Amino acid sequence: MKSLEILRQNTTAVLVSGILFFIAIMARRMLESTMFSHVLLQMPLLILSGVLLANLRPPAFPPRRPALHRLWRKCDAHGLASMLALLFSCAYWMVPNAIERAVINPFDDFAKFLSLTLAGALLPGALRKSHIVVQIFFIGGIVWMMAMAGMMYQNATQRLCNSYLLDDQVRTGIGLVALAVILPMWWCVSNSRAVAPKNGLRQGGILDDNSGIGRAACKE
Repeated sequence: MKSLEILRQNTTAVLVSGILFFIAIMARRMLESTMFSHVLLQMPLLILSGVLLANLRPPAFPPRRPALHRLWRKCDAHGLASMLALLFSCAYWMVPNAIERAVINPFDDFAKFLSLTLAGALLPGALRKSHIVVQIFFIGGIVWMMAMAGMMYQNATQRLCNSYLLDDQVRTGIGLVALAVILPMWWCVSNSRAVAPKNGLRQGGILDDNSGIGRAACKE
């Protein structure tokens, strides 16, 4: 029963991930026709497609290359390698020259598809292994880069990408700043249980049922 459940979950993940990746490829011309849809629709689609691919291998299946698997686990012990890969990948594809090259050069466009999908595939494992402090540092880096790039796009007096109009560039900057605000809010909501105080502090009190100091204070 457990194997069937894993197979069902993996099949669903493959289908949804394949659909997202298919949309990103087949609608490439339309999505890359504007800077806004290129940066804020196509690129997130690729990352999300990779996220869904992250847990396809059932736990009962051993890795085909145990030595490489062990080496990667050592390098990515706390999710740092995976997070840095995603951080550098997102940073590179927010650079105007990189966006421009992805539009006019098929090789760069292929590299964009591959790198963002791979970065998305590394993300779930990195979040499971990393401490919450590491996640805060990582989210802060992503948000800071998005906000800086968004303000740069808005304040530039000339086109930074020759393939896109200035108004489209400004809209993309506004979208990046908005995403820089939404992303940490989403992270805080999704991790609210992890950062919530323990049950020892209940109903605004400071007494722990298992604390000798608390019992002594109650007796007095």
